[in-house]
Amino acid sequence: MVDRKKELIINAAGKNMSPANIENTILAACPMVGVMMAIGDGRTYNTALLVFDADSLGPYAAQRGLDASPAALAADPEVIARIAAGVAEGNAKLSRVEQIKRFRILPTLWEPGGDEITLTMKLKRRRIAAKYSAEIEELYASELRPQVYEPAAVPSTQPA
Repeated sequence: MVDRKKELIINAAGKNMSPANIENTILAACPMVGVMMAIGDGRTYNTALLVFDADSLGPYAAQRGLDASPAALAADPEVIARIAAGVAEGNAKLSRVEQIKRFRILPTLWEPGGDEITLTMKLKRRRIAAKYSAEIEELYASELRPQVYEPAAVPSTQPA
C-alpha cells in the first residue's frame, strides 16, 4: 500500500485502499477525463467524481459538431457511454472492492490553483468533499439519481 496515510480510503468493511491507484487506473482507461476523485471512506462501495480533460474537449466536440462546454458534454449520451465504458475497463483491472460502482461527470473544469486542485495537480480532497457534498450523497442514494451513472448500466453507442 503506497499512498499518504491521510488519503487512504477505508471502506465500511475496514479494507484499506489507495485512492491514487484507483484514480490512475480509471484515468488511464478514460482519455476524456482529466481529473477524478475516488470516494469510499466509511462507505460500502466506491464512487467517483469525474472532470473532463480540457485539452480533449475541443477536438472531440469539433469532430462531432457538439457544443464543447463541459455542461453540454456531461449531458451527451455518447460521451456518457464512452466514459462509462472507460470506467468499466478500468474497473476490470482493479480488485472487486476497489471498483467504482457509480460515478458522476461534473459539468465544470477544475483549474490548477483553483478550489479543487493545487498548482501541482494534487486533489484538495477535503475541499472537494465539502463543495460537492450533495453530489456525493446522490452517488450513495438507494435510487439511481439523474446524472449518476453505473459503469455496467449505461447503454453502449458502439455498433454491434
